Amino acid sequence: MKQTYLLILSLLIFGGCQKFKSKEIGDSGIHIKVISENYQKEINYSTLFDTMKSVKLETNDESLIGMIDKIRLAENRFFILDRLQKTLLVFSDTGKFLWKINNKGNGPGEYSAIIDFDLNNDKLYLFDPNRNVLEYDLSGNFIKNYPLKRFGTSIAVKDAYFYLYTCNYPTDEGNYQLLIMDDYGRNLKTGVSAIPKNLIEVCKSFNFGNTFYPFEDEIRFFTPFSTKIYSIDKDSLFVKYNIDFGEFNIPENYFDNYTAEDVAESKYAYGFNSFWETDAFFFFDITINKNFQSVLYSKQEKKLTYGIFYDDLAFCFPTFSIVNDTFAVGFRSANDLHAEYYNSKEKREGSLLEKVVSEINPDDNPVIFLYHFK
Repeated sequence: MKQTYLLILSLLIFGGCQKFKSKEIGDSGIHIKVISENYQKEINYSTLFDTMKSVKLETNDESLIGMIDKIRLAENRFFILDRLQKTLLVFSDTGKFLWKINNKGNGPGEYSAIIDFDLNNDKLYLFDPNRNVLEYDLSGNFIKNYPLKRFGTSIAVKDAYFYLYTCNYPTDEGNYQLLIMDDYGRNLKTGVSAIPKNLIEVCKSFNFGNTFYPFEDEIRFFTPFSTKIYSIDKDSLFVKYNIDFGEFNIPENYFDNYTAEDVAESKYAYGFNSFWETDAFFFFDITINKNFQSVLYSKQEKKLTYGIFYDDLAFCFPTFSIVNDTFAVGFRSANDLHAEYYNSKEKREGSLLEKVVSEINPDDNPVIFLYHFK
């Protein structure tokens, strides 16, 4: 799909003249083709992992989680975002509740809600839909507020750079999926259109959080309607992986006339999400020909496989939120784990799932899982 990005207006920021520009990205990067011969019914966890561990998160009135939206791991602690309760909670790596940020209001260190968060250089950054980023230390003490003056749905922080996924919500600069800002959001550097500009409403219909993924010294970036995985380093952005779905690629003129229902009923590949990457693999979920598929690529073998990612080891089927070269960190709600076990009890006897379910109640906090790579 041809991408064209034009040099646009000069922007006055904080009294100075800041030249804002959009970037030409092109179709470079490592080209990876998805073909039917790569399909297999199940991609078993046992091909990647050999040992599993569960961590029960302490459940009490102070630590109760409505829903986990995002997890990050730092200094042997789990940082957990619960958008529903507008709260960020922190637990030890053994599951003990430590502290939380629940500062709803309009004063210093307070917010209307939390859309996203990130960790960088021993600091915690919360993204408020009121277009603010709030900085805390890793003990939950408020440090400073950074006004962004722009709305988005996901944020990443790297040194003094802020990266904002706008999901095509209009800004003063135009409709861009990604805005790159330096000096903690004070200076807008670059706007990027990674999908056709006339996809505003469809993009919102399929919106999801966590469009950024940290990997080594770079940040990976992806959108629901792009089959490209981008890499960001400071204010430089380029295509890292270019995934070719052949006949299932969205045609260039497909969105001339469309509805959200048309997209869902089409045969094309869309809904790119749940990306993670290690030195050995990268993985993502996507819908192809109306079927939900998981895609696993081995960097060493240069081989792609797609199918259903199946937990043949523990039968817990966690949603992986962050992955490193040692283990994958995922989670499931206590209620879902009980349902998973009792719906197929005869197949789960002696499994980690059976052990976990015997130790929790359906209304307990979600359970964290660590699956260790071979």
